Amino acid sequence: MTVLLPRRTTGARSAGSVVRAVTLPGRPEQATEMRSRLAVLTAALPTGLRDSIQLLASELFNNAIRHTASGLPGGTVTVTLVTLSDRVQVRVIDDGQPDGELRFPVPRLPDTDSEGGFGLWFVHTTATQRGTARHADGRTSVWFELSRRRE
Repeated sequence: MTVLLPRRTTGARSAGSVVRAVTLPGRPEQATEMRSRLAVLTAALPTGLRDSIQLLASELFNNAIRHTASGLPGGTVTVTLVTLSDRVQVRVIDDGQPDGELRFPVPRLPDTDSEGGFGLWFVHTTATQRGTARHADGRTSVWFELSRRRE
């Protein structure tokens, strides 16, 4: 079952978790705003964990505006942060494919001769857990979790 997430900034608590979401225009300069908001929302977490959250979320935000309808005029990207007792989950939700086709981002081995293609691989190898989900309305969530008990 796919749960549609809010398209505005929200805050909620349930079963020991804190959920926050923000929707931003799908423009490259909004990545800075997204990192600023995540910095505020993660201020109570250890510095290394905060930095990892911002870095990985930036990779997914930039992928959303580069590869989906989120980067088109009027497009948006929703970023959610779920803070649990043992881990933090971040979801980056795009507007889906402009042509409506079902395509999921897949990490691939980095090509050292290429300027791109490292971001999703970096998320894949850095996160404790990661995944992708399709929403009923065509949007796509790419998510990752980081343990709060970092090795």
